[in-house]
Amino acid sequence: MITENSIRSIVEEKLENTPFFLTNLVIRQGNQINVYIDGDQGVTIDDCAMLSKYIESNLNRNDEDFTLQVSSAGIDQPLKFRRQYVKNIGRRFRIELKDGSSFTGKLLSVEGDKIQVHTEKQKGKMVIEDKIIELEISDINKALCLISFK
Repeated sequence: MITENSIRSIVEEKLENTPFFLTNLVIRQGNQINVYIDGDQGVTIDDCAMLSKYIESNLNRNDEDFTLQVSSAGIDQPLKFRRQYVKNIGRRFRIELKDGSSFTGKLLSVEGDKIQVHTEKQKGKMVIEDKIIELEISDINKALCLISFK
């Protein structure tokens, strides 16, 4: 039987000592396996193909059939790990805290388990509040990168 633990073990074994890491793993009914990875410098199609081939070589279709999809975490997925914050310094985010509050800001730095975010509140075109906030990553419920088409 294909289990999340067995796939996780295969993936982590392959990604150990590489710039890549597992961000999410979903196994749906009918053994539809979705593996999401990220990397310190991003993820290419070749990186996903390499991992997909490795996973397939460690599973036996004769024992149990499956479908496998390996892809990058994607810019639309919330950040889960410190490593993801580091690689996204300079980008704008919508951040929701565990206390329910939320704001938009530009990620300035990551030091230890804390981040610094520059926030601005505007009224029309005028900035009415401009500040830098320091947060513990553990206080963040969700951090989504804002995609700009400017």
